[in-house]
Amino acid sequence: MALPSMPEHSPRGRGWRVHSYVLDRREFNKLRMRLPRAVRRDVEPAPEGHVGLVAQAIVGSEGVPLAALYRSVPASLAADGAQTLERELAERLG
Repeated sequence: MALPSMPEHSPRGRGWRVHSYVLDRREFNKLRMRLPRAVRRDVEPAPEGHVGLVAQAIVGSEGVPLAALYRSVPASLAADGAQTLERELAERLG
């Protein structure tokens, strides 16, 4: 089950915004297995004691996905990890 997501961030003057999700370990690993193989090979499974993070850039009012990053971190670092992942995605998209 997804934990409450982090606040959305909309980079100034961009047509997209970043939304992040914190997932418990099992849900993250299930999600990972549903990813296309080309994406999944770069996403490590979340080990015991970790949570999964997803940062997604979305466009438009209907939330069409533009790009996403996946990572796991120790549960105690979930908020900081989500912010870091959001920044990394925003930097990649310029």
